[in-house]
Amino acid sequence: MIDNVYFVFLLSFNYILAIWMIAYKQFLSIKESLALTSLLVVQGIISIWLNNTYFTLFLMLFFLAQFIFVIKKLNDWLIPSLLLVFEDALILISWLPTIDLWNILLLKKVVSPETYMNYLFFLVVAQQLLLALLFFLTRSILKKTALLNALALLPKKHRGLSLAILFCLFLSIGLQQLGVFRGYSVAYFYSTFIVIGFTVFFSWNIFLLTKYYKEKQYSVLLAEMYAGEKQKIELATKFRETYKELLVDLTADLKMNDLDHASRQLSNIIDYSDSFLTPNLYRKIAIVNTSSIQGLLTNFIKKCDNASIDLTLQVTQDLSSSAMNLVDFIRCFSILLDNAYDAALLSQEKSISIEIEGDPDYIMITIKNTYVENPEIALQDFFQNNFSTKENHQGKGLHIFSKIVASYKKATYRSSKKDHFFVIVFSVPKIKNSNV
Repeated sequence: MIDNVYFVFLLSFNYILAIWMIAYKQFLSIKESLALTSLLVVQGIISIWLNNTYFTLFLMLFFLAQFIFVIKKLNDWLIPSLLLVFEDALILISWLPTIDLWNILLLKKVVSPETYMNYLFFLVVAQQLLLALLFFLTRSILKKTALLNALALLPKKHRGLSLAILFCLFLSIGLQQLGVFRGYSVAYFYSTFIVIGFTVFFSWNIFLLTKYYKEKQYSVLLAEMYAGEKQKIELATKFRETYKELLVDLTADLKMNDLDHASRQLSNIIDYSDSFLTPNLYRKIAIVNTSSIQGLLTNFIKKCDNASIDLTLQVTQDLSSSAMNLVDFIRCFSILLDNAYDAALLSQEKSISIEIEGDPDYIMITIKNTYVENPEIALQDFFQNNFSTKENHQGKGLHIFSKIVASYKKATYRSSKKDHFFVIVFSVPKIKNSNV
């Protein structure tokens, strides 16, 4: 059998590969990745003097730390669980045709101890190469499909499902390791099949769930667009029937030189046609080309409409080319929208303007909103932790926004006050020009 010390270091290196090839950037920051790496190195060194069974217990600290880091970043329980499932399943798969199979053959006396030791080094190298390949393929698939990002934007946190996934995972891995160390080949292959099947089953259901969520968001957007267009058609029909009468009355007032009444008539015509001439904001959302952001903007339009906030929206750039992690981008955009809504709601004019534009290198989002001016409050105060001008608010939104933006090298923001408006310009590099 492989020596305990080598087993410990090999397993530690496997999880270090998982940190830097799977979790780094997408789920973990550089500091968190270094902290987890240091934890694995320390645990590996300590386990030199202990049985490798204790190292398996030490791994629980690593699992818990990574779990907490990802929850903190995504505010979701399901993604950290699935991340551990993917990592452990891929490590298990890489051991299956290499070291684990070789260990079982030795315990069954199919190969001699001399033959086992002669080929063990090559199997260790093969396991590392196979694992690196599996991690690379998985990272490419996740990046291309944005599967886990889409799942993180689902409305529920799935805490119960998350704990159930972790329980099934650790139980199956425990049975698998028992089969290896005891030489129970039947138990080993059954447990291996369970872990792999478990991962495939959940991956497929996750794919179906996120696909359903995207289609539901798109259906909601289409329904809102249809309702807006239907309302405009109805208004146009009424407008056509009464417009001629309004013009006749206006002409009569002008002939009689009754300018006051003519002015009131003209105001009535403008007010009557205002809703007909107002552009369909839901149609503009379609340009965004990202279902989760489309859903965010759809809900925001409804929210502003219910609060009688005057909202203008200009979109000339789709957001699919953003180099920022989608979950981080959603959190930043959502914080800015919530901040604009809360401030405009307290102001007299109640107005919000959103512009989404871009150039070859950057995506720029400009949000302007009316607010209650206070000369004693400086702009930088809004971004301080626990600062808020509203009652019963923790004042963490803009502070979290500034921290997320600061974690990306080329992402920037700037704030200003202009003509009774609070203005924030949020810039994110595009993928082709990113080094985030």
